[in-house]
Amino acid sequence: MKTITAKIFKGDAVIWGVIAMLSIFSILAVYSSTGTLAFKYQGGNTLYYLLRHGFLLLIGFAIIFITHKIPVIIYLKISQILLFISIPLLVWTLIRGTNLNEASRWLTIPGIGLS
Repeated sequence: MKTITAKIFKGDAVIWGVIAMLSIFSILAVYSSTGTLAFKYQGGNTLYYLLRHGFLLLIGFAIIFITHKIPVIIYLKISQILLFISIPLLVWTLIRGTNLNEASRWLTIPGIGLS
């Protein structure tokens, strides 16, 4: 009889394990590397960056969980549409993209200030 977690997290158990391990290692890396930032910008509160990273991990897990519940046939249909959209965008990036180190890197999206 399958357990509840096996029913919820269908798919390859190795991939779920890799995601969990990388998340744990990322928490350790963030906590150990943000000490200087915490003292400079947060008054020594290293917990701020740890909680922020944990929140971002939770959002990432939610996105992974939602996308793994979507049937593969939907991705198949969407991928064909996105392929035909991506080719003109690549050409547009080559022609009008932001130039950095003599290469067109990205498109600037007007109005939001992000590239």
